[in-house]
Amino acid sequence: IPQVLSLFMKGIEAEVERQHRTKLWKLMLRLGERLPMALRRKLFFQVHRKLGGALEIFYAGGAALDPEVARKWMAMGVKIIQGYGATETAPVVTAHPISRPRYDSAGLPLPGVLVRVADDGEVMVKGDNVFAGYWDAPDQTAAVFEDGWYKTGDLGQFDSEGYLHLHGRKKDMIVLDTGQNVFPEDIEKVLNTHAAVADSAVVGLPGRDGPQVHAPIVLREGHTDAQEAVAWTNGQLAEHQRIRGFTVWAGDLPRTHTFKVKKHEVLAALEHT
Repeated sequence: IPQVLSLFMKGIEAEVERQHRTKLWKLMLRLGERLPMALRRKLFFQVHRKLGGALEIFYAGGAALDPEVARKWMAMGVKIIQGYGATETAPVVTAHPISRPRYDSAGLPLPGVLVRVADDGEVMVKGDNVFAGYWDAPDQTAAVFEDGWYKTGDLGQFDSEGYLHLHGRKKDMIVLDTGQNVFPEDIEKVLNTHAAVADSAVVGLPGRDGPQVHAPIVLREGHTDAQEAVAWTNGQLAEHQRIRGFTVWAGDLPRTHTFKVKKHEVLAALEHT
């Protein structure tokens, strides 16, 4: 999962900082991007040695990968393939080829896998990789199929080059009283780049005039000003996307075993405070 790549990179860069070599590290990354993969590995041979010396490729999935993290690994000579899928699709639906990496997207549909986006934005899949149904659960099975297409529950769109871009789970989409749709992941991607923010989980908090965009925020150690982070984020968002309220979340957000945030638990906690 992408968080593993991020944690490894944070560990490497913490050691770089401890040795007061940050400026050299950044210079090496810029140089590495211009070299063939084999020479990149030689340039960063000390890092590769500490990682066992044989690490060549990561397959990342389960959540969106930070393009900056992917860029650093690639500069070090480690190939990164980002893919998207589900257990019900055995499991890969899309991935980008190493020859055409696009870390801002979920990639291209695999050969033999048909992918389309429904009118409401839901990603649908058909192919031999799609499961036949849930065991002893015909009603649940019928609910996730439409004319032979598996409804993933994810929202997305294709760009002009055929790459799939995801906007999060359909159930997490916030529908404002104006009828406009807000995709929480689009806001989180901006908010999480602020220096004070360790993580966030944007949800639609029920209000008198309908759901409001609300952001529980986990602050980085040493930071206390969540208001400034929200103001900075709102300055980069469309009017309907802007955060209307925030909560400083103590400790880590509730997560699944694959580190995805359990937004229903976050929302339940907010509604009972």
